[in-house]
Amino acid sequence: MDVIEFKWGNPTVVGERKAEKPDLVAFKNSFLAIEMLNRHVRMRDKIAIHCDVDVDGIGSGYIIGTFIQNRMGGNPYYLINKEKEHGIKQKYVDYFKDKELGLLIIVDSSSNDIDIIKQFNCDVIVIDHHSVSHNELYGETFDGKHKFIIVNNTIKNEGLDEIETLSEKNLMSAVEKINRHNGDDRMSCGLVVYELLRIYCYAFDLGELLENLRLYQWAGITLFTDSIALNTERNQWYVENTVHTNEVENNIKRILDVVNPFRTSLDKSIINYKIAPIINKAIRAGASGEALRAVILSPDKIRELEKYKDKQEKALSEGVRDAEVF
Repeated sequence: MDVIEFKWGNPTVVGERKAEKPDLVAFKNSFLAIEMLNRHVRMRDKIAIHCDVDVDGIGSGYIIGTFIQNRMGGNPYYLINKEKEHGIKQKYVDYFKDKELGLLIIVDSSSNDIDIIKQFNCDVIVIDHHSVSHNELYGETFDGKHKFIIVNNTIKNEGLDEIETLSEKNLMSAVEKINRHNGDDRMSCGLVVYELLRIYCYAFDLGELLENLRLYQWAGITLFTDSIALNTERNQWYVENTVHTNEVENNIKRILDVVNPFRTSLDKSIINYKIAPIINKAIRAGASGEALRAVILSPDKIRELEKYKDKQEKALSEGVRDAEVF
């Protein structure tokens, strides 16, 4: 099989697609997380998504938020730290203490923020790709009525002991048909989120919903922006279906129309040198909320984020450090 990385010498070359669609893979706690998510979607509970402060975090939030919106017909809440600080913070525990929240989903961070996660009075799902330093992957939150679940691709899924806690019959039938994940760390969080939702679609007979929404392209973008190794067959499929194709996901197309109106498809340069810098420099300037809203809710306004890029470049040209400017 040709390695797609070799094509980047001339990124205008489309080439023949070689990678086959990857098999479904179950991370540790995948089925518990899917069952929890499906219950809250079915009940139309209030769901909040906490995104980490980079393209992978926002992209991961977009993937699962768009999926939830499609299933429920309404937008979830989106949360992001105003400062460029990773992980869930105590302020969110305090904010939601007296509010009705059914489920909090944390993407791209917080696998190790157990002390904070346990304080919530709602169910919590953490979907992450950073190393985990403990064994508390499933348990109760503060009120004893709700659970927290951590799904992380760096953890080897050695057993199916979670099957004893499942109640959904269609999940029970799917458990033994999906390969267990062996702990490969060559994944962005966007990819982990997408793979988890693939199992959801398989278990609940949703057909090609994810592919029809083209959310795999956001997983492909996060593979680039997080500098993930691309030389796996799974990653190859995502990259090949993200770049050099005119079948572009809706919000990506709207962003492209702004940052480069002459382009109808993505390539490595557009992702790494146009889209990602606009988002990341806004985050570094303390405008993470604006970046989140632009990508997820108002992609036509992505141009407004360029003021932060221009300000930073001017500061750098004058020899001033970012920390002194923002």
